[in-house]
Amino acid sequence: IRADHGSAESQLVVAEVVSVGAEHIELRSESNKALSARVSASCLLVPEPGDSVLVYDSGYDATSFVLSILTKKNLASGQLAMPAGGSIHSNQEGLTVRAKNIGLLPTESLTIGTKSIFMVAKKLTTYVDLLLQKVKDSYRSVEGVDQTDSGRYRLNVKGRYLVRTRHISMRSTESVDIDGKKINLG
Repeated sequence: IRADHGSAESQLVVAEVVSVGAEHIELRSESNKALSARVSASCLLVPEPGDSVLVYDSGYDATSFVLSILTKKNLASGQLAMPAGGSIHSNQEGLTVRAKNIGLLPTESLTIGTKSIFMVAKKLTTYVDLLLQKVKDSYRSVEGVDQTDSGRYRLNVKGRYLVRTRHISMRSTESVDIDGKKINLG
């Protein structure tokens, strides 16, 4: 490692990030030398203005590289940039993961414990062998069709069962059984 003395030799330099562009980062070295560098593939933490970084300076007009961030000016947030375009951003509000597709592939189980989950999607598809749900209260609103196709369907209600509709059509290819102490029709 050589000190930054403005020679044409390649060296490692400590610099401060001045500005961040799409392709290059503008830097100012400890000796006040202006540098333009690209972020190396191994530096996943995205540099921000004011950060102190370690730079490989080629010494010529060739490309220099930011190798790592030594200290961050803004400790309240940070972003990891992945080579394929995905990113992970962290701040005081939480953690945001951005990618075209995200896969969680645990080999045994996945446990999520949280106060609230909010999901927005155009389509949600699930495939499971057995679905068990325990819910205190459940409210659903379906604007279009709500259809269930099953081999058997059983509904056990401890209290009162109420259905409100304009029309009911029930069809059975074999038999219909209605059992109760009292049956009122009409």
